[in-house]
Amino acid sequence: MIFRVLGPFTVPGAAGEPIPVAGGPKVRALLALLLLDAGRTVSVDRLVDGLYGEEPPAGAAGALQAQVSRLRRVLPPGAAVEMETFTRTLANVVGERRITVNTVAPGPTQTAELTAAMAAMPQLEGMLIGGQALPWVGQPEDIADPVAFLASEDGRWITGTVIDASGGTYLGPKR
Repeated sequence: MIFRVLGPFTVPGAAGEPIPVAGGPKVRALLALLLLDAGRTVSVDRLVDGLYGEEPPAGAAGALQAQVSRLRRVLPPGAAVEMETFTRTLANVVGERRITVNTVAPGPTQTAELTAAMAAMPQLEGMLIGGQALPWVGQPEDIADPVAFLASEDGRWITGTVIDASGGTYLGPKR
C-alpha cells in the first residue's frame, strides 16, 4: 500500500485513487509515526512521545487508544488487511512445526491511562462507546479471555485468524 505524505496526506482507495486522510492532525501524525516504523512493532511510549513530545498530558496513553481507533476508521478497508495477511502468512510458514499464529485486535480497553484520560476529558467515554457496537469500554478480561483461549489446548486448531476483540469498534459508524 502506498501512502503519500508530501503534499496532501493520502492513501490509495480501492481503484488506486488518492483518498485524503481525515481525522485531524493527531490522526495524521499517528499514521506518519507508524509509517516510519512500517513492518516493526512500535511501543506505546514511542507513539506518545511522537504525538505529545517530552511532556505528554495526563492520560496520553488512553488518548492514544482513541487516536488509533480514529485512524482505523479513516483508513480504507484494505489498510487493515495487512495485519491479517501477515498473520495468515506466518501461520502458514510455521504451521508444520505445530505452531499456531493468531492476532487479537483489541479496541479501547479500560486501563489506568484510559481512566485518567476519561477523568481529564469526561466526554471521552461517550466518544469511545459511540464508536463501537457494544455500549461499554472494554475491560482487560474482555481481551484476556480470547487470548487465553487461543493459547489453551482448546484453541489448538485455530491458526491464521484475526480475532476482533474490540466491542465492535472496527465495524464502522453506527447507523
